[in-house]
Amino acid sequence: MKKLVLGMSALALVLTGCGKQNADEAVVVDKGLTGVTIMMEPDYAGTVDASLAKDVEESANQLTYTMSHANYRKAMNDIDLQVQQSFTMVQMQYPAFTDILVNSSHTIADVKVDFTQFNDQLQTAFLAVASSLMYYQVFDGRSQEDFKAVINVYDAENDDLVETFHLPDDLY
Repeated sequence: MKKLVLGMSALALVLTGCGKQNADEAVVVDKGLTGVTIMMEPDYAGTVDASLAKDVEESANQLTYTMSHANYRKAMNDIDLQVQQSFTMVQMQYPAFTDILVNSSHTIADVKVDFTQFNDQLQTAFLAVASSLMYYQVFDGRSQEDFKAVINVYDAENDDLVETFHLPDDLY
C-alpha cells in the first residue's frame, strides 16, 4: 500500500492545474446571491449542460456560464452521475475494487478491495477515484487549497479498515 502513496503523487500534477482561485484556474465557480457563474477553459466544454445556463459567453480561452442556483444544482447532479459512472468503470476495469461509496460532498470515499486480486496496477484505480473526487469538488467551487478528501480502504472479505489516505497530504 505504501506504493500507492507514491503512485498517487501523479495526482499532484492534476491538482496543480487547479491553481489558486483566480483567472489562471481551469475552472472557477462564483456562487452569487442571484445565481452561479462557472468560468472554465474550453477543454471543459460539455462538462456542464449549456442548456442549463441563461447566459453563455465564449472566448478563445474561456467559457462562462451563468445560471440560476436551481440549474446549478442540476448541473452538479449531472457531474455526480459522471463521477458515479467513472467509479463503475473503475470497478469494471479493476475487479479487485468490489465497491466504491462516496459521501454527498465527495470528500470521503470508502473503497472495498479484494486483496486476493490486488496488484500494483491498482494504483491507477486509486488515482481515478481521487481524481473523480477532485473533479466534483472543483465544480463545487473549491480551489486547490480547499481540496480535501479521505479514501478509506477496506478489505472486502471482512470489512476491516486497512488504510486511510488523507488527500492531498498523503500525496507528498
